[in-house]
Amino acid sequence: MSDLIVKIPDSLYQQVAELAARESISVDQLVAIAFSAQVSPWMTQDYVVEPAKQGNWEQFKQVLSKVPLVPPEEVVVRFLKWRSLHCQLEMRSQLSRIPNCYNRQGKPI
Repeated sequence: MSDLIVKIPDSLYQQVAELAARESISVDQLVAIAFSAQVSPWMTQDYVVEPAKQGNWEQFKQVLSKVPLVPPEEVVVRFLKWRSLHCQLEMRSQLSRIPNCYNRQGKPI
């Protein structure tokens, strides 16, 4: 572990201290979590942006030209049909797991 000395406004420190107390963690832990939450996206951006710079726009357009042009409405309709079918199949699957229930006359409920 490394130590880090940082000057921050008193009002910000007060907010951090209150939040740490509310979460039952130390100020050090809260600051480490906050740093981690900020550094991670920056690292991800570098991970994505640098290789993207090596990309070839013409090759991308060639690949994209192979994708059929479909009106947005048709995409939505296809998705809704797929979703409806998927939900029906899921419901059947769930119902098949429920044991059959019978009333006192022996008829299925």
